[in-house]
Amino acid sequence: MGGKNHQPHRSYLLNSTGMSRAMNLAFAHVELADGALEDVISTELNGIKGNSKPIISQLKMSLSHLKDTAESLSGLCQQMLHESFHVLPSLEKTNLANLGRFAEDKGIHPSSSDWAIAAETMHKQGFWGMISIFEKKIEEIDIMTQALIGKVSKCSQPTDSSGMLEENSNLDFKWEFAKLNTAWTSFQQVFLASSLISTELWCRSNGFGSLLQDQKFLRAAA
Repeated sequence: MGGKNHQPHRSYLLNSTGMSRAMNLAFAHVELADGALEDVISTELNGIKGNSKPIISQLKMSLSHLKDTAESLSGLCQQMLHESFHVLPSLEKTNLANLGRFAEDKGIHPSSSDWAIAAETMHKQGFWGMISIFEKKIEEIDIMTQALIGKVSKCSQPTDSSGMLEENSNLDFKWEFAKLNTAWTSFQQVFLASSLISTELWCRSNGFGSLLQDQKFLRAAA
């Protein structure tokens, strides 16, 4: 497993890795958009009018990669249907709640609430349930990104972003940026939890041991 790519089965790695790669790039461009805004503010503090076009450009690139994420997810779904994907037998033998507590304790996954979402979904619906969550989050982030682009586009060209942010102007897009970042953080944490769970189940089903190497945390609940 890399950073966040899933390992439900070796044959699925191409689609699953493509999905996580596109997701990472989509979020990276949100961060770059935030950096572009900071460039504008720094420029304006030096007495030069800024321009919001670089911010919009980064957000549009984020949307493009988000579309790639959705397409990779769709490709993974089609492959799972074609290959009759089934839940790994280790799911019933692994206490996902204990696994999450161990992951949090070791700093592997920081959010108990996002882990709980992934664990409960995997337990009740398997990976198909996670796909539904991913689809919903991608749709929400797409809508939020479009809204932020619309808000930034209303700024004059060149703009006065530092003034808007200081005065809480009705053109201030700080809240839209914050909502988008929060949505991305939640998506990433749920995605990471799903990836860790899927990889753990794959390793245990194939006799490769545990990623966390502490079996007492992995026993099924009594």
